[in-house]
Amino acid sequence: MPTRKQSFRIYMPAGAIDFENAPYLDWTSKTGNGSLYSTAEDLFRFHRALQDQQLLKPETLREAYGFERKDRKVGRFWFRRENFGHRSVYVNGSSPGFKGHFERFIDDDAAIIVLSNLYLASPSIIAEDLGAILVDQPVKRDVPKPIKLSDKDLAQLAGRFRFGADYFTPNAEVIVEPKPDYLELNFPATGFTIPLCPIEGGRFFDRGFWSFVRFEKDKLIYRNGETDYVAAKQ
Repeated sequence: MPTRKQSFRIYMPAGAIDFENAPYLDWTSKTGNGSLYSTAEDLFRFHRALQDQQLLKPETLREAYGFERKDRKVGRFWFRRENFGHRSVYVNGSSPGFKGHFERFIDDDAAIIVLSNLYLASPSIIAEDLGAILVDQPVKRDVPKPIKLSDKDLAQLAGRFRFGADYFTPNAEVIVEPKPDYLELNFPATGFTIPLCPIEGGRFFDRGFWSFVRFEKDKLIYRNGETDYVAAKQ
């Protein structure tokens, strides 16, 4: 694997809108379970080999895709879904400085590959929109538009909140702290932080997970995909 000096720079988000160089990590000690090094061209060749049944038997592919399994949303390696009636299997992943999304429309013999040298959720969002275009469907994307809030407006939203049992980490406690031009969502139990950029519509944008936050009375509502997770002020 080429070093950063030999090839390209990789980036991490910094604050709500800035970027910084990603830390150096030696991935040679981690093999097999992830952290693969590839190119869009080679991933497409992999897609082509699977479509042409050059690597696996048809029954093995069916098991890998897992569409017959109704008790789970993942097959063997592949996640699965239907977009506008078109079956697709996909996998995505990330590490500091990288993010990738690889999706295959197995009945349409098409593949969408988005690779990035930036540790953000954007590649999966881009892939979803490309998938809509692929099957001749309109793209309906809530594109965040940043705005500027005063220090006073940001300070009024500060506080301690607790999510319910349905959150990713059940009953997680979070602290909202004002920063210059944005808010920061802090998880004291883990030290994890999420910068929140003010956007139009009285909301805040979490670009790391492409999620949206709004405040209603004594509640913080974190929207990821189509799901709202509510945290009550403590």
